[in-house]
Amino acid sequence: MQPHRLCQFAGGNAESAEARSGFSGRRAESGRHGPRWSGSAPPLTESGQILAQRLLTRKVRPDAVYCATDLLACGFMDEARHRFALRIPDDLCIIGHDNIAQSGWASYNLTTFAQPVEQFARDAIAWLVETEAQPETLMPKNEQQQERRIYPVDVVWRGSVRGG
Repeated sequence: MQPHRLCQFAGGNAESAEARSGFSGRRAESGRHGPRWSGSAPPLTESGQILAQRLLTRKVRPDAVYCATDLLACGFMDEARHRFALRIPDDLCIIGHDNIAQSGWASYNLTTFAQPVEQFARDAIAWLVETEAQPETLMPKNEQQQERRIYPVDVVWRGSVRGG
């Protein structure tokens, strides 16, 4: 199995610090075959189709795409298969992020990242309970101490990546 020649990142909010730092980290970890930024798009299936049109009409096409959401990935995959006659994963590998139900449909069989949604909910509730118990500690948003949490994600291997 050969490494990918050109991997693109599709979607998300390019202006957010999280997107820029996460993207830079993934690029640094993956070395010269790391993803290249392709731009922003709302996380909709139609946006995935538009991003596919932009990326797949370039002189040098990517052979792998990491989409910010599964909806983007599904739209990208539809456009790649139907408009460009690309075979997934033979001609183009696609990975999404969210592990929504649609990504597991036979028509997509999308490899994706599953987020710990239950942990997000538990942490949000704990924060709300703690905040409610100590209302005197509330400050204006610009004066609040921000806490950054990094959560592990699991890869859900399906059929949209060669060797997955």
